Amino acid sequence: MLSGIIQKNGAVYNVKEGALVNVELLDKAVNELIIPEGVVKINARAFYDLIDIKRIILPNSLTVIENDVFAFLKGLEEVIFGNSLKKIGARAFIKCVNLKNLVLPLGVEELGENLFTECTSLEYLYIPKSVKWVAKHLILKCPLLRVECEAEKRPVLWSADWNRFENPVKWGVKR
Repeated sequence: MLSGIIQKNGAVYNVKEGALVNVELLDKAVNELIIPEGVVKINARAFYDLIDIKRIILPNSLTVIENDVFAFLKGLEEVIFGNSLKKIGARAFIKCVNLKNLVLPLGVEELGENLFTECTSLEYLYIPKSVKWVAKHLILKCPLLRVECEAEKRPVLWSADWNRFENPVKWGVKR
């Protein structure tokens, strides 16, 4: 299992037993992070205070994003997901005010509470049919958001309050 301090592209990644604990920048001009392959989980607040990061590329090995991982990253515009992701924890994207579009990967199964709260620039969200469970209040205060779901209708295990302000949802969309 991947462990140690990994220096890559102007950043230092602290990884313990496959979990990304935190990231520090060696160069404040760095605005893109490429998370090392072999990371299977990102711990809560691993990107704490990296408010100017614009783009994060996640590895194919990643299966779990814990609570609050990208919270308050006001510069974040884009996240590229790997293909093994299964769970995104609560508030993972809360107040990512510059995030524009997000296509969740096929295979993700669980989406935590208040995942997209006050993402005021978020215009598009795609949710694949692999999502089995969605917490309540997944989407709050995202006034520009257009939501497309691969499922034909809201699955039974999704909270009835997942889209609290009823942003328009288009069901049965294939990508």
